Amino acid sequence: MLTDVKVVKPIQFSAFQFYKKFRSAADYTTVSWEKKFRITHSTWDSHPSWKRKINLSANEVKFTTETKDKIYYFLNFGTRKRYAVMPNGWRSKTRPGQFSARAGGTPFNRNAPGAWDWREWAAIARAIDAREFDKQVLSQTEKQIGRTFKYAMQQGVIDSGHKYGR
Repeated sequence: MLTDVKVVKPIQFSAFQFYKKFRSAADYTTVSWEKKFRITHSTWDSHPSWKRKINLSANEVKFTTETKDKIYYFLNFGTRKRYAVMPNGWRSKTRPGQFSARAGGTPFNRNAPGAWDWREWAAIARAIDAREFDKQVLSQTEKQIGRTFKYAMQQGVIDSGHKYGR
């Protein structure tokens, strides 16, 4: 009885290929988040600056798109008090549950004396309702993130020299 035995040499797994693909996927996701966040303040007079952070380790992938802008923070998370007194005719450019910004602001020159007043010593208007832009962006991109990282994993396997699928 004759038996043929074929010895197959295993292909070396390349963690670097996965790192490159996951880094690319995280970068793609943070850029798309930044584009979404920019929609929320597209009609504003001043725009927050955004910073993207990506941290990859053997156990996890962390990535964020964030701003340190105080006004954006107040609108996103809401406040219990409001210190800015808006003039008559003021129309908010954003609303809770609404993702994009609309026309609004003062009906006159906001830089003119008396256009609006900032008072730190007392809350003289009702609180700002949370817009929750961060939660809206995440819910809009959740499926895309899953697809992006699934594709990155597939490409990491292929680039390591392995066949994917079947």
